[in-house]
Amino acid sequence: MKLHPTRSKLAAAMFALSFAAGTAMAQDTPTRADPAPAPRAAPATPATPASPATPAKPVAKTQAGAVSTAALTDGQILNVVKTLNDAGIEQANEAIDQAESAEVKQLAEAIKADHEASNDQIEKLLDGPLDLDESELSESLAATTEKTHERLQDLEGAEYDCAYLQHTADTHKSAAATVTSQLSTSAKDPAVKQFVTGLASKHQGHEKQVKTSLGKMPACSSLSKR
Repeated sequence: MKLHPTRSKLAAAMFALSFAAGTAMAQDTPTRADPAPAPRAAPATPATPASPATPAKPVAKTQAGAVSTAALTDGQILNVVKTLNDAGIEQANEAIDQAESAEVKQLAEAIKADHEASNDQIEKLLDGPLDLDESELSESLAATTEKTHERLQDLEGAEYDCAYLQHTADTHKSAAATVTSQLSTSAKDPAVKQFVTGLASKHQGHEKQVKTSLGKMPACSSLSKR
């Protein structure tokens, strides 16, 4: 049976409409998928301001500064040793005059002689191009010596003897550590290095002598318990 022409046209129109709708829907689907906010991931860039790694530079400067101040020149090394020697001689002279114990006086004489001999060696090393140079370490040692000098001047008798011995033991222990950790490691001139390296055992020897004298004086142990 034949289709009526009107119905045939209507069917064709409906088919065309449904085809167009289907095509539009098919095109619509990817458009909806597009909004996938991939570009919105860009807000992650603010995290990059984590470049405060720059402030770490001051730390490096501080550490570098500490290293440079520790490395003394040969002239500064000799001046540190001379400062220690002069302090030992000055305090020994006072002990020879003020000490009550004959043993303390004899010990002070021996220590004075060793420090004077050390200064003579420094003079020989200065015959060449080297000169004595100041450093923070030598200035600090000189300031500490002055304070000790003032404190010891206020004492007398057994109290002075014990204070002098205790201070001398502490000073030589500290000097031996300074020689080992700073002076001998910083020295460049072979003659200076040899001279300084031998000082540690001399300071340790003085410390041992002084401690022996301290042990022989009962007054010192009773004073330290006060």
